[in-house]
Amino acid sequence: MLGSMARKLRMFGFDTLYYNGLDDSTLLDKCVRDCRILITSDEELFQHASRLGVRSILVKGNGVDDMAHVLRLLGIRSIAFDISNARCSLCNSMIRHVISKDSLTLTGLPDEVLERYENFYRCDGCGKVYWEGSHIKRILEFEKGVNNRLAEVE
Repeated sequence: MLGSMARKLRMFGFDTLYYNGLDDSTLLDKCVRDCRILITSDEELFQHASRLGVRSILVKGNGVDDMAHVLRLLGIRSIAFDISNARCSLCNSMIRHVISKDSLTLTGLPDEVLERYENFYRCDGCGKVYWEGSHIKRILEFEKGVNNRLAEVE
């Protein structure tokens, strides 16, 4: 339900697990065992988690308002994108700066990407390669929207 939010939280450096298809009982057990906060749009799951004492947050979707709601409840007053602190949007592992572009020649990246960009990052877990391309603008716009919401008095 909230895969997009999980990916965004990861981009901003939050250790975020996302499970699609786990039954509620297994998911709640994992939250308890790993001291995780459950973020869900499933009201029944939220109520069940609350009854079990699992810290949980109920959201409606994946947008700016929902992200600001989650961060506010976690006591976070602003976010800042920093690719050196980001996590892989796919697997949640840390990403690291790639020192040599030569090491990327066999990754399947288009030659024009390798020629156009200087800074590349690789996921420690799944090996996905990131670079500071045009998507950074969208991330920064999202950041600005979330920070504007966080600055508003509720």
